Amino acid sequence: MTTLADVLASIVLTSTIEETTSKSLAVMAEYFQPERAGLVLWDHDMGRYIIGQSLSVTDDVAAGEAWRTLLSMANGAFAGDHTTPRQVTRTVFYDPLNVGDHHIGAFLFVNSRKSPDLSSRDVQLLRRVIAHTLKTVMSVENAGHIQRQLEEDRQRLAHLLEAVNKQQRTIDHLLALEREFSAQLEEKVRERTEALQETQRRLMQSEKLALIGKLASSLMHEVNNPLQAIQSGLGLVVDALNLPETSLVGQDLATIQSELERIQIIFRQLLDLNRPNIQQHYRPLDLNMVCTDTLVLMRKRLHDLGVDIHCDLDEHLPLTCGDLNQMKQVLLNLLLNAAEAVPEDQGHIRVATYAGQDSVHLAVMDNGAGMETETMKHLFEPLFTTKTRGLGLGLSVSLDIVQRHQGTITVDSSPTMGTTFLVSLPVRSDCDDPIIDCG
Repeated sequence: MTTLADVLASIVLTSTIEETTSKSLAVMAEYFQPERAGLVLWDHDMGRYIIGQSLSVTDDVAAGEAWRTLLSMANGAFAGDHTTPRQVTRTVFYDPLNVGDHHIGAFLFVNSRKSPDLSSRDVQLLRRVIAHTLKTVMSVENAGHIQRQLEEDRQRLAHLLEAVNKQQRTIDHLLALEREFSAQLEEKVRERTEALQETQRRLMQSEKLALIGKLASSLMHEVNNPLQAIQSGLGLVVDALNLPETSLVGQDLATIQSELERIQIIFRQLLDLNRPNIQQHYRPLDLNMVCTDTLVLMRKRLHDLGVDIHCDLDEHLPLTCGDLNQMKQVLLNLLLNAAEAVPEDQGHIRVATYAGQDSVHLAVMDNGAGMETETMKHLFEPLFTTKTRGLGLGLSVSLDIVQRHQGTITVDSSPTMGTTFLVSLPVRSDCDDPIIDCG
């Protein structure tokens, strides 16, 4: 004979929700003997009854339809009161299962043959054991589900970490390759740079040798001509001194002086071309003074050549900084070029100074034949000249001087329209700070 203790023990010893639900429903059905019965379990997340089991004594209703009917009745009953057992319809009895404030589920009995006696000690004990056992089994299964979920999460995390580690190893390998490649590239760049510097050094040496050869050839030609003229002139002077008539001696001596000045200019240009850079303080410089001092030196020569010169100087010209003698050399070279470019006895040269926004300007304009564009491209190159006399160093030296004064020199010319050289220097109020590199 099965005792209540055996029944309670069989319920307590169940290990799954399905087993506990089935056992509990069968035991309670024996007490109430319904035509149909169901045990539904409450889902707190969804807020309704959703799972459980049912049994039917008769087959007058399909199992699926019977179960849906029970669920609908249970959810309706819960909405009214889920703490009190009661008759929800004439044929259906609702018996909720609670543990403290925790709602577990509910029994539904349809057409019970025995009236429910919930005050019975056995029934109360049975209901409490079923409620606690269901709560425990559900908690265990939920814990197991959570444990399985955590394990799955742990495995996914382990796979993810392994993938990250693998990716990191790949990145480390790529970085190592990149560092190795960078080191090799830097070494190759260094080698190529050294090779290029060596090639440039050799090229510069070759260019220097070629320039020296060209310079020596031009120098011999330029110096030889005035020396021959001097030698011939001296011979004429000697012969004239032996004659009663000496009126031509002065003219011959003037020719000798002119040729000696020509040699002096050639050697001065050579010295300017190879002048080493030195550090010095520039002094306040007035371009108007540069013009007046240079024109004093050049006026007689220009007059002898039949060249008319006109000055247009700005009386309010700001000061710049520089070396007076070097800038006079620049203007002297520009005037000599202009004098050789203008037509004989019809030459006109205009020298002008004026101020810009942050600079002062010195312009030398002539009415010569002008130059082609191709000629102007090489105008400032050493030893480039279109004249039959001269080394072609004047403009190259002038450009070097102007650039050391932090200025620019430009040329504007076209055939039959004359030529204009423009020297521009920055306006400066303090010439001693900073120290400027000037040669």
